[in-house]
Amino acid sequence: MIIKTPYVHSKLQSDIFKITKNIVNSLFLIGSYKFKPNRSFVSDIDYNSFVDYDDLFKAKLTTLIDNFKKSNNFIFIHISSGSYKGFPMPWKITDTGCEFNYDETISWYEDLKNKNIIDPETKEFIDNRLIKDSLTIRDIIEIDAELEKYFDIKWTETDIINGYKIDKYQSDIRYELIDTLKNNVTILKILYKVELKGYYGINIDYIPIDISLLEDGKPPIERKQKCNALYTEDWYKVFKSLKWKIKPEYKENYLIALLKIDYQNCLLNRLKMFKRILNYNLIPTNVRLIANKIYKEIQNPLSGITGGEKNLSLSALITLLNKKISTNIKDDAIYFQNKLKNQEDNILKNMYFDRAFVFGNIPVSIQTMRERTNKGIRCPFFEIDDIEYNFLYKISIDFLFNPIKFINCFIQNANENNLLIKDIVKIEEKPKFLLQFSDENTIELYKRNYDGNRIEFTKIKDFNKTHLKSIQQYLVISLFKNNK
Repeated sequence: MIIKTPYVHSKLQSDIFKITKNIVNSLFLIGSYKFKPNRSFVSDIDYNSFVDYDDLFKAKLTTLIDNFKKSNNFIFIHISSGSYKGFPMPWKITDTGCEFNYDETISWYEDLKNKNIIDPETKEFIDNRLIKDSLTIRDIIEIDAELEKYFDIKWTETDIINGYKIDKYQSDIRYELIDTLKNNVTILKILYKVELKGYYGINIDYIPIDISLLEDGKPPIERKQKCNALYTEDWYKVFKSLKWKIKPEYKENYLIALLKIDYQNCLLNRLKMFKRILNYNLIPTNVRLIANKIYKEIQNPLSGITGGEKNLSLSALITLLNKKISTNIKDDAIYFQNKLKNQEDNILKNMYFDRAFVFGNIPVSIQTMRERTNKGIRCPFFEIDDIEYNFLYKISIDFLFNPIKFINCFIQNANENNLLIKDIVKIEEKPKFLLQFSDENTIELYKRNYDGNRIEFTKIKDFNKTHLKSIQQYLVISLFKNNK
């Protein structure tokens, strides 16, 4: 396991700036490595860079790859950018909902199997999550994540020299290099070779490095969130997603919590790196050396992989360690999640949390999903689509209700009348009324006035809190379409 030291850090910075000189306009560290203190374990390293996607950039990339090949310190893997159009998913997952049709998905999956695109391991993974009597949205999100390796475009040295790539699944589709890099999140993936003097001679190891290639002078392309960690209950992903959302006063405790899984997380990245080395035959002469190092690291009590099954496959080890990390960070994830939910400026995030944890992990039978789809519900894992859910959640906060009880009340009303929420409620993009306590005994009723992006609040009246239920009832009635 590689340890962050002043020597390792300064040599890395010197080597990478030297090799990218005249290729990128600027290069700077991001991610967890940047904030790790010395003597911490190093799992991977992330950089952001700014580049000019002009007529010369293809030649610059070719020069950079030549620099990697001539270097004793770096190994080029590929550039990840774009997705194959010939491998479309029949669903869409968002933060608070989805677009999913079970029968269309089964038909798509049968067609996918007939094309012999996916390997037996992936097929078994999908079968275990899709071919059963009931599903959760988590099943589809996990399938989506598993299939990333098939639909993400990986630009090899040959592709970059050619300046284009042909779609793997539809030969009549062609992707132009510069256009693809400019219009997608683009990551340059490399390995960095670390040589350290040890008791028995030179110790050789490798660190995976990701460099984001951002177009200079333009805002970064937003990375699309393909799966919501809150639905999957991958507690490490939940924990990581909170890093930049919680208030600064919690950051120190957050970093302390992260140290609890530091070794396991680094080992997990080492296993993933080794799998990539094997898949791409990156360092054939040193494969056994790296394998022996990682095997010894697995035996370390800090890894959490002790006893139990032996001779597990590399994929099985990665799955097992993922689960252990998730379990070990769960309490901290929930602790910081609650901190975030208590931040007054994060009502929308509370909405996402409740959607995932209250509604998102209840198995739904295939029959029920079909019935919901036939009624017009786009995301049949839920009784209510995200547009209606988001509106009612925000309204519940405005009207001083418990959000979950409030939403369930509307769901019950719609079900009793065999209708959808949108059939009975006026879904407004810009809610009008707002209640709030001015003190323990006084409630203020406000009206929102919209002027473009500006919102002004006009106070309508003050009420004694004894009238709260009556005011709430009046406001709720005003939401219904049949209200006159």
